[in-house]
Amino acid sequence: MQLLDGVPLDELIGQLAELESKGLGQDPIQQAFETRVARQETKNRENSLTGDEALDQEVYELRESDIVGESSKPKRSIRYGTEHWRRIADIGVQVADALQYAHSRGVMHRDIKPSNLILGSDSRVWVTDFGLAVTPQQERLSCSGDVVGTLRYLSPEQLHGESDRRSDVYGLGLTLYELMTMRPAFQDESRGALIRKVSNSLPPTPRSLCREIPKDLETVILKAIAKSPESRYKSAAEFSADLRRFRDDQPIRARRIGPVERLCRWSRRNPAIAGMSLVLMIGAVVSFTAVSWNWRQ
Repeated sequence: MQLLDGVPLDELIGQLAELESKGLGQDPIQQAFETRVARQETKNRENSLTGDEALDQEVYELRESDIVGESSKPKRSIRYGTEHWRRIADIGVQVADALQYAHSRGVMHRDIKPSNLILGSDSRVWVTDFGLAVTPQQERLSCSGDVVGTLRYLSPEQLHGESDRRSDVYGLGLTLYELMTMRPAFQDESRGALIRKVSNSLPPTPRSLCREIPKDLETVILKAIAKSPESRYKSAAEFSADLRRFRDDQPIRARRIGPVERLCRWSRRNPAIAGMSLVLMIGAVVSFTAVSWNWRQ
């Protein structure tokens, strides 16, 4: 197979989180990429050394750290620049375009997540691991209720054994969410709790975790990870187009949902709780009206 010289996005996200606590440069993603590659090369070199060679290498690195001292450590962490968010959008554009090509050939990936996306040394992003990919014909032949993919990145409909192109859009949206915030949309918990979260709960908004994230980019990502497939982008091409508009500093098509629509969507996801709440609210209004009428009398 073709050798991909690059770093998976999950490793890049971990490196970004580590660098953020120490200090970031002007291009955090490139800095994290180069740091991760350098560490891998050092690890490979250490694995190739044996005996006295390894000891000499350890002593050399110790002496080098003594010479460099504290001067090599970043003095402070700087704020993210506009180019950082555009770089994230560009990564999303590349993956969405690749997914659109696969979808146009009748192939759904069904397992889009950071570890299956590799950022190359030429800044090109590769979509890998089509082990769970299917065509629409194969999807219809799947057993009802089959759940495939990584639980944390599954769309709600995939938990019921259903998926389509918008499920891949959802997986990419969660990946970009994690790249922006440097934390998963749904944290590790027990399998049951994670399933409930994926099915019914919304993750924290990206800007609640990092105020520097542009509002337009947050809006695009929130649309991509909407619980209902009908509320997401209809295709990877539409998702790519809005990410490209943000990257190119143009108005995006996605719009934020208002409080009423948010309440309606919550009610559809939680019909039992919504129905009980409505009954209690009507009862409270009737009781208040009756008490007020008696007080007036």
